[in-house]
Amino acid sequence: MTRRWTGTPLSSLTLFILQLALLQGLHCQLLKPQARPDRVNALRQKRDLFREETFSAVLSESALPRTVLHNYTARDASSEYCGCLNGGWCQESGRCDCAQFQAVGDRCQIIPNTGKDRDGICRSWGQHHFETFDGMYYYYPGSCSYILAKDCHSTEPQYTVWVHNSRSCQGSVYSCPRALSLFFPNEEEIHIRGYQVHKGGVRLSLPQTVRNVFIERLADYILVKSTFGFSLAWDGSSGVYLKMTDAHKGRPCGLCGNYNDEGSDDLSNSRGLQVGSLAEFGNSWAVDLPQDQPCEDVEDDFPGPCQSESEMDDAIEKCSALLFFPFISCHENIDPNPFVASCVSDLCVSDDEETFCRTLVEYTRACSHVGYPVREWRDSFPTCADGCEESFVHRDCISCCPPTCTFEKECLGTNLHCLDGCYCPDGLILQNGTCIAVSQCPCVYHGTPYPLGHVLEQGCSVCVCMGGMWNCTEHNCTGECTVMGDTHVTTFDGRMFVHTGTCQYVLVKSRGNTKFSLTMQHTACGESQEQSCIHSVTLVVDEDVNRQVTLTREGEVLVGAGVMASLPYTDEVVEVRRLTSVFTQLRVSLGLRLQYESRAGRIYLQLDNTWRGNTLGLCGTFNGNLRDDFLSPAGMIEGTPQLHVNAWRISSACSSPVNMPIIDPCEMNQQNVFYSSMCDVMTEALFSPCHAYVSPTIYHQQCRYQACRCGNNCLCSALAHYAYVCSQHNVSINFRAHVSECSVLCLGGMTYQSCTSSCGHTCESVSRGEVCNGDCAEGCSCGEGAFYDSVRQRCVQQSQCHCYFMGSIYQPGEVSFSASGPCLCRNGRMECVPEEREPEMGDCPNGKVYHSCRDLGPGASHVGVACELTCRNLMLNLTCPPTTPCVPGCGCPAGLVGHNGECYYPENCPCAWLGLEYLPGETVDTPCYRCVATMASSTAPTLPAQRSAPSTATATTTPSTASNTTMPATARSIWSRAEGRSWTGLGCSWLRGGTEPPQGRHTEDSSDCLERVKEEKGVSF
Repeated sequence: MTRRWTGTPLSSLTLFILQLALLQGLHCQLLKPQARPDRVNALRQKRDLFREETFSAVLSESALPRTVLHNYTARDASSEYCGCLNGGWCQESGRCDCAQFQAVGDRCQIIPNTGKDRDGICRSWGQHHFETFDGMYYYYPGSCSYILAKDCHSTEPQYTVWVHNSRSCQGSVYSCPRALSLFFPNEEEIHIRGYQVHKGGVRLSLPQTVRNVFIERLADYILVKSTFGFSLAWDGSSGVYLKMTDAHKGRPCGLCGNYNDEGSDDLSNSRGLQVGSLAEFGNSWAVDLPQDQPCEDVEDDFPGPCQSESEMDDAIEKCSALLFFPFISCHENIDPNPFVASCVSDLCVSDDEETFCRTLVEYTRACSHVGYPVREWRDSFPTCADGCEESFVHRDCISCCPPTCTFEKECLGTNLHCLDGCYCPDGLILQNGTCIAVSQCPCVYHGTPYPLGHVLEQGCSVCVCMGGMWNCTEHNCTGECTVMGDTHVTTFDGRMFVHTGTCQYVLVKSRGNTKFSLTMQHTACGESQEQSCIHSVTLVVDEDVNRQVTLTREGEVLVGAGVMASLPYTDEVVEVRRLTSVFTQLRVSLGLRLQYESRAGRIYLQLDNTWRGNTLGLCGTFNGNLRDDFLSPAGMIEGTPQLHVNAWRISSACSSPVNMPIIDPCEMNQQNVFYSSMCDVMTEALFSPCHAYVSPTIYHQQCRYQACRCGNNCLCSALAHYAYVCSQHNVSINFRAHVSECSVLCLGGMTYQSCTSSCGHTCESVSRGEVCNGDCAEGCSCGEGAFYDSVRQRCVQQSQCHCYFMGSIYQPGEVSFSASGPCLCRNGRMECVPEEREPEMGDCPNGKVYHSCRDLGPGASHVGVACELTCRNLMLNLTCPPTTPCVPGCGCPAGLVGHNGECYYPENCPCAWLGLEYLPGETVDTPCYRCVATMASSTAPTLPAQRSAPSTATATTTPSTASNTTMPATARSIWSRAEGRSWTGLGCSWLRGGTEPPQGRHTEDSSDCLERVKEEKGVSF
């Protein structure tokens, strides 16, 4: 019989319940009435122990009231067992009365779990008990393999879970074998039976990561966690518990229902059609296994587990314990009715203490999973004491991330609030399968555990292992925090974790003040943007963002609001330099040094000992205690690395996963598995000199992760990181010379060095006169005595170095001017005339005044004596270039010109000829000419000579036979060479005169005349 639903004010769940209630009573067989007054009175007394308000109605419709053992005592005593399920009893009308446990359906086959905080968990236990994501409990006695849950809204399902029930279960359902099969895209079947996990027939050691699924054992559970919001817990026997994020709502199908918050449509078969028969629903989700015989379907009128009413009454009386103390504290959150009904079904099959205790466990487990554990309930049921192994005790609420000594385990949780099972007592922690006190914990250094009391010499400190922590002597030691391959962080105190977020995070900041903060910006990277890479590192000092310094992945250095700076960059606090061809270094006067390899995401951050105990951030607390390294800004210690990373996220606009397993990149990137095999070199002879100081185990794991993550580059970065750690112990490993995949090609004659610096090894460094402090890193550099010249892009001798001076580059031997005078580029340095002390009043020679470059008053020369006028350059009409540097010194006052250390009026400048000087008005007689020294003129008269005289000086001569003729050009040229300076160097002019030669005779050839002059003057040209 079916009924069409119409729109009414009632909820769809209520309509579903009403529909099933109207279909009751088709399977009852009325037998001879028998009275049971004693049992009725006993249960009435138990019921009266409850307060009615404790079990207030959850379904608001008056047609479905809810009370504890609602109609049990009022039941018709004349009735006997019939075909009703879940505690239903048969009425005279032939219908099932389902009020006992608020069941619905014609056979009371469904009990809605009306608890207000059941957390959307699908659970199945004891072979035949199921509760859907939306809280519908039902009993289905199938003995086949079934699809428990599947992603039915994807072409390729993200997950599929099969449950394998026992084919022939005799006795207690908890003693029969059960197993699971999990399927994920592009992976072989993962089969779980007991606590053994197999993949493709091969047993896996736990913990294990399979592509984007993480599998581990914690207490009595096998936990399976995926990156896409699917989690599963298996109790090793029959209990399986699934939980998913809200993103999966409406997507699942199978025996767990569709997770759409509407329980009314949970009974949908594999074709998506709603059915009223449990048998039809369950059979549609059966799976035929090729290795097994075909499995029989469940009949529509399958019998209930209780064979008689008296058997059911006995079970109800026993199972009603779940309605009393100590379980009452959980009733509001987890409805006990489905679990009382399942208990009755189980005891009707096998009425023994073990079965009874397991039914109680299932209810308390459901309470623990949602965060409301029933504490110490076993004290009220001594026969249910859990048989834990020696040193273990039963715990009703075990943290998903219990504390450990080494912190090596990545605690990822299961999305269940807490777990029940055997674990260490309070105050003890699990270490290698044994419970020990925290004070007995070994200490870890670079991934290697050391026993209590072990003494370790680390750098300048001597450390003793005490209770899992190193107690180190207080020397002035620096602390170091590292980031390797963008993802692997090691705190100042040595705690290691993996960070895969894509936000901006505080790497380290000063505690209690804002003296400095160093942040990292992570962004998605890789071909499919599935990875996380460091995009930039930013330093802010004294909260002055206008002077913040950012180092980018592209190798740029930005200051303030993004102004690109050239290197080296320095201010009062910060110095940034290109330390090597690989690393950029940032130094802060506060005691911070950072080396950053942008291409491979490596950061080496060092802090002076003055900051010990005064840091916060991803790098931890720098106090020698690993246990508080995950201290949050709120002062709480976070339980997982992802929570710690998320606590130091700067922006809330980006997402940062807090419950995501660490996925093995080798499962995701099969093409890079070859590179991961190259990591084995860490454990072999090449690195063996370092093994006694630093165990390669943890670094080998990191290398494998990095090599599969991004291939060759990440492989070499991981090897370089281990070599760096070895170098901290004075063990040098030149692995690049032996691992061909990591060889470095150095150009321009440079060679690879594991510890080098640009300081003192480049022409630019020599020019700047940099003072080197011993900082070094791996990279390419020139050999001893050679320097890298960025202009020539090769190594050169120092004498061939260009000079880098006042923002310009000068060739070897080139001259420039500075405030102190001319500068010569020699051996990579500009050698300038030292600046002399400014003379005091009266220090300059008589007639001269001092020209200062510091105090340029009105009328003062802005170039000092750099372009001083002299008698020799007066006629040149020179103008000083605007870029001429100012040169201080003593010079002639304004209006006078200098000559041979004296000051002259321009009209009194002497004339020079053939090495001799003549004052104005003096004459010179030669066989050819008579010359008169006159005042210099800025222009020359028109001369009929074949070659015109320069406009900057004139020389007028009067030959003896004619006037207004010029001194021959040859004579001028020879005069100029004889004086050792150019013709334009004259500061005066000559007036030449003479008489006409006799008629008929020619004037003596100019060259002949000059030869006679040479002889008379004794001048040799």
